[in-house]
Amino acid sequence: MDYKNLVEKNIYFVEPDEQLSKIINKLRSEKVVFVKDKTKLYGAISKKSFMLLGTDLSKIKVKNIAKSVPELSKKTTPQAMVEAFVESNLEKLPYFENKDIIGYISRNKVLENIILPELNVTVEEVMSKNVVFINVNDNIAQVLALLKEHGIKKLVALDNGELAGVITITNIFNYFVSGDRINLDNLRNTKVKDVMKEDIISIGPSKHISDAIKKLTGGKTSSLVVHENKDIKGILTKTDILEKYLATQKKQNFSVQITSKLDKLPVDVVNKKVEQLSRFFRDDEETHIFVHLTLGNEKYKGSPLVHCRLRIVSPRNSENISVEGWGLDQAIELAIQKVKRRIVKERDTFY
Repeated sequence: MDYKNLVEKNIYFVEPDEQLSKIINKLRSEKVVFVKDKTKLYGAISKKSFMLLGTDLSKIKVKNIAKSVPELSKKTTPQAMVEAFVESNLEKLPYFENKDIIGYISRNKVLENIILPELNVTVEEVMSKNVVFINVNDNIAQVLALLKEHGIKKLVALDNGELAGVITITNIFNYFVSGDRINLDNLRNTKVKDVMKEDIISIGPSKHISDAIKKLTGGKTSSLVVHENKDIKGILTKTDILEKYLATQKKQNFSVQITSKLDKLPVDVVNKKVEQLSRFFRDDEETHIFVHLTLGNEKYKGSPLVHCRLRIVSPRNSENISVEGWGLDQAIELAIQKVKRRIVKERDTFY
């Protein structure tokens, strides 16, 4: 398929040996910066890369934290393209023509041109019902811990039980990544209410997904608070919509989809391990599990640190599970056990 009408040319590159501190201002305007020299694409850096707040950015080279990215081309199928955006969780991915990067395709373009014509559902059918809350008087260190634990990028802030705002990676980045404010003491001493965004963009659960996509691609937000009569029903993100599209491509009631950059990944083994969770869900309802695997730099007794995120999407709920383990087997097993414990604890939600 030829995606040239989706390709945008103003792609921004930085040299691999550039200091991270030098690209901060560029990331205020660019959602993604690509790290590349004359012969090699090292990957991409986004605001999420700055989850390591508290380090001395002047000592870090961009190539050392650049995240490898899927490469798009005319040979990429629509489903594979959506999978690439789910895997990377980035707003932009590079588009290649004859081994050269000619631009990028944005997640917004995919939502508007691939998802919108195909997906005929309501917001309620797609949204994440398991909303993670934070109090306005909690601190930013607590926010970062929750974002990492749940593998998400946004929390809903409450003040005396009432919706007060939302706080995202972008809010934290814009507040802290300047001057000398990047240190653990400031993260602990800064409250959510000082950083959060109060002008909440929301949508009703009965709205068609096309209405949500128009809001999400309007440039002001990457997620929507879903509420009805002042009751918070859920959160709807761009990733939720992409994953719903992928789920509609699979006809079976229970499916597992794996995205990973691990070399020689034993897909069959991972599938078999995750599929043991099928017995916890109803046979008459569609349940889809998305497995995201990434490799850390650390090793313990020869086993690499593996980060595993499971996202479970069913008609009754959606759930994010995030764990780290030494080696693939341990990471997968820890994730599965965590899912089982949560299902037992919240059995009425899942059944």
